[in-house]
Amino acid sequence: MTEGRDGERLSFAVLGPLVVRVGGRPTAVGGAKERTVLAVLLARHGHTVSTDHLLDVLWDAEPPRTAAKTLQAYVARLRGVLEREHTPGHASVLLTAGAGYCLPTIAEQVDAARFELLVRRAGHQAMAGDLPGASATFRVAEGLWRGDAYGEFASVPDCMVEAARLTELRSHAAEEHADVRLAAGEAGVLVAELEQLVQEQPFRERRWAQLVLALYRTGRQADALAALERVRTLLADELGVAPGPALQRLHERMFRHDPSLDGPVGWVHLPPVPPVLAGASQGVAGRGAALARLDARWNVAAAGRGGLVVVDGGDPLALAAALARHVCDDRSLVVHLELAPGAGPDELAGGLLAALGADPQAAGSHGDDAFSAVLVRLLALAAGRPLLAVVDGAGSADPACLGLLAEVAAEAQAHAVLFALVDGLGDGHHEGSAYAEAAVVDGVANLPRLLGR
Repeated sequence: MTEGRDGERLSFAVLGPLVVRVGGRPTAVGGAKERTVLAVLLARHGHTVSTDHLLDVLWDAEPPRTAAKTLQAYVARLRGVLEREHTPGHASVLLTAGAGYCLPTIAEQVDAARFELLVRRAGHQAMAGDLPGASATFRVAEGLWRGDAYGEFASVPDCMVEAARLTELRSHAAEEHADVRLAAGEAGVLVAELEQLVQEQPFRERRWAQLVLALYRTGRQADALAALERVRTLLADELGVAPGPALQRLHERMFRHDPSLDGPVGWVHLPPVPPVLAGASQGVAGRGAALARLDARWNVAAAGRGGLVVVDGGDPLALAAALARHVCDDRSLVVHLELAPGAGPDELAGGLLAALGADPQAAGSHGDDAFSAVLVRLLALAAGRPLLAVVDGAGSADPACLGLLAEVAAEAQAHAVLFALVDGLGDGHHEGSAYAEAAVVDGVANLPRLLGR
């Protein structure tokens, strides 16, 4: 791996025309064939590329008899360029590996890898509540692009695949950045930019949803409805389909004047994984099937069909903690609430509001309607990110407490919210029981029966 001083001396740019810098200066790397070999090695992220594959790429699967020696000459010329300022005694930069070659790099050497690191960093900053920092990081990441990724190698399969991956990540990052700016209250200045984004990729419904939300938040309800009609017509005429669930829910919420649409509340200052869950990572060995069921249910919830699951059997908190880690890897929100034995509705409402970053006394501003207070805050947050709420100690809570929770979860079924209840509802805490076997139970449908324990 070309680390340390060599890593500083050698860098590659592929987010646009291929550029190689040696000692900080752009350097020519030979003709089209040599550049193609280098691009393929970079697109494969340090993995070995066989000689046979490179011969097929360079000569369209019909290499001449001298192709192997010619390829060796190309590699030798590339080494001469890449190792021009190479520190004597260090390992070679372009390595021969078995019947092939590889080019190990560190992230700082390749602009595409730096772009990915910056996008992840921006996501973590947003989750931590640092919206200005996240926005600045997204801008730095976008500034690395100078054109189409691997643009001059559009006919090379390895480069085409990698370019498609990077382009999708760029589109995703643009949408993530728009979410951050909406959450920071920049709806007014975003409208024009979002109009441009939907023109560039008109079938990405998330961009339309962002445009509609920006228009709505700037008091342009008629324009927001017109945008919804535009995307509905586009999808019907071009694809023969209706808008997806997210746009349909947004339409419904606009007509209801849902208060969660009004303000920039998409991100709150919450730890990526609540400390209690971060420390509950043991106890899932041999329970891959149960975790897979939880992951599957979360994927459904994150797509906008939320609700409640009961996690039981073995160590349910460890299972919920493992799910929480997966959720955080997707940069979604996780909150944790531990109910005391016998906890009632007031304790549930106050605890949930505190976990959601709100004043636990906020229920009083809703006429002591704990249900409304929790639901408004919950759906406001879920408008910005899918949200997992882990409720620990549910098995010993007062039935009225769990009744309130079931009501909130039922209302959240049309949103990206999943409640995960742990701690022995029913008889599932006994190893070997039906619940230990299933581990995940549809709570909205089954909680009334489970409450009769």
